[in-house]
Amino acid sequence: MRTTLHKYSACIKSFFGLLILIVCFVGIDILKNPSLSAQRSIKEEVKKGEDDLIFDGMKIAKERIAEARKNSSNRLDLSNLGLTELPEELFELKKLDWLNLSGNQLASLPAELFDLKKLELLLLTDNKLSEFPADLVKLRRLRSIQLGNNFLTSIPPEICEFPQVDFLFLNGNRLKEVPKEIGKMSELKAIHLNSNNLSSLPEEWDQLSQIDDLRLSGNQFEEFPPVITKLKKLRTLHLSQNYLSEVPEEIYYLEDLHWIELSNNYIDNFPESLCGLENLSTLKIDDNQISQIPSKISEMRRLEILSLSGNRLETLPKEISLLKYLNTLSLKKNYFEQLPPPTLKMPSLEYLDLGGNRISVFPRDLGKPSLTRLYLNDNRITEVPENLETVATEVSLKNNRLKKFPEAFLKSPMQAVGHLDLSGNHIQEIPRAIDRLEYLEELNLAANNLHSLPESFGNLKSLKILNLGENQFRRIPKEVFFLHNLAVLQIDNNPISNIDHKIFSHESLEHFEISSAWLHMKWKEALGIDPLPQSFKKISINFMDYPETSFNTLEKATLPMLRKYYSKPKNDFK
Repeated sequence: MRTTLHKYSACIKSFFGLLILIVCFVGIDILKNPSLSAQRSIKEEVKKGEDDLIFDGMKIAKERIAEARKNSSNRLDLSNLGLTELPEELFELKKLDWLNLSGNQLASLPAELFDLKKLELLLLTDNKLSEFPADLVKLRRLRSIQLGNNFLTSIPPEICEFPQVDFLFLNGNRLKEVPKEIGKMSELKAIHLNSNNLSSLPEEWDQLSQIDDLRLSGNQFEEFPPVITKLKKLRTLHLSQNYLSEVPEEIYYLEDLHWIELSNNYIDNFPESLCGLENLSTLKIDDNQISQIPSKISEMRRLEILSLSGNRLETLPKEISLLKYLNTLSLKKNYFEQLPPPTLKMPSLEYLDLGGNRISVFPRDLGKPSLTRLYLNDNRITEVPENLETVATEVSLKNNRLKKFPEAFLKSPMQAVGHLDLSGNHIQEIPRAIDRLEYLEELNLAANNLHSLPESFGNLKSLKILNLGENQFRRIPKEVFFLHNLAVLQIDNNPISNIDHKIFSHESLEHFEISSAWLHMKWKEALGIDPLPQSFKKISINFMDYPETSFNTLEKATLPMLRKYYSKPKNDFK
């Protein structure tokens, strides 16, 4: 018996001896690598933060229902609550005429919902409905059917029993066809069927005499649906992202058409039939294979917006300059080697986008003073003429081949520029006269070869947004602290090794973006202060693409402080 007890005692001593040894080794390892304990602290704090964010959608829904009942309200918003079912209290609100159930997880609808006979608007978008709710017909006052972004595969013929409905919203479903009975819905003014699998429309739709808005983008149409040309009151037509190669001559009969989108198709030739649409104000025909524009385009007398990006254009017809109301022209991602001469004679042009072409020379004369926004990014421009005759207030020369800051912007009339993008060039220094840009509100100098700023930079009193990312700054330039209206500072991907703590008490700064590299250091060393200042609550910091291990050195008391003050962290500390 004594021998047996002795054996047990020896085992217990050995076990505790081994346990103590393990604890010692672990403790030494933690001392050598504090990240182990820090990681545990972080996980605990993050889990606590996640628990704080969890909300009970059903509870919130019931609270809103109770408030609506108390106030005798006829409107109720239960959207984006993650509901998989509806609270029974909802069905007692018989006075409701407006109900928003969008953005939930509803796979079916209870019969009691359709006893709310006064409903005129019922929003059911972004749910998980796979069948069209047949009981909708019981809601005789319903003015629109909004079932977009669900999983519907068909629409029943009984939909024609909604003669009073004027808006049919069925975007983002899985419809391969639509019933001809929709043609009997005489009050319909708008049909949205974007992002489905449709390839044709019923001829019976020619009875839709009131429709003025038809949207069919993102479907499978290989031919322009003939019935569309019979919808005489049509004002807006979207047919982008299909497989169309031509537009029929009969579109000429749509005399009231104001807006048409035909982007992302397979159109080789600019449809001359469009030129007869004298009331057309907006034409978007981007990302096709068009290489020429007909001279007849001048007949589109009321055209205000013309978008031809992503085609194969090298020139424009001189007649295009006769479009006296044209204020927006997008020609990006074509084959232009110079600014098309006709653009210099457009009297009302305000917005010109020639980004992503093959332009190597910045045009000296940009024509009329109406031009305010000029985009020449992603070209081959090496220099800007010193004496520009333009007053554009927003200019982009991003991703060109500039080796120095364009002096032209420091002279009248270009001193009026308010937004200037020079990122992605080879600029090495900023001229001292930069402070002449007294109206400059946004300046992008990212991805250049800058390592310092002139003292005069601090005199840019109007500057609100500054991007200095991807340069060679080893510290936050002291000139930044004198920019008293600065709201956004981006200085990510620079070889910065220490942060001047004054940046966190900047009187106007709201958003400060810096790379994660400096997070690998201890916070006290990086910030130079402990604890973090109260002014930190003004600043939201985005840490760019930081690895999870960046937080290994954070102390447990620091993380809650970060969560409190950093209102927009990129990965939400997860």
